[in-house]
Amino acid sequence: MSLDTAKIDEHIERLREGNTLTENEVKALCEK
Repeated sequence: MSLDTAKIDEHIERLREGNTLTENEVKALCEK
């Protein structure tokens, strides 16, 4: 698993828990 994939999975988990991501994090995900 690449570092990017691990990071995305972490963001998804945070979203599932109801936490929001920062605008920069959202942009980073959209660029994948």
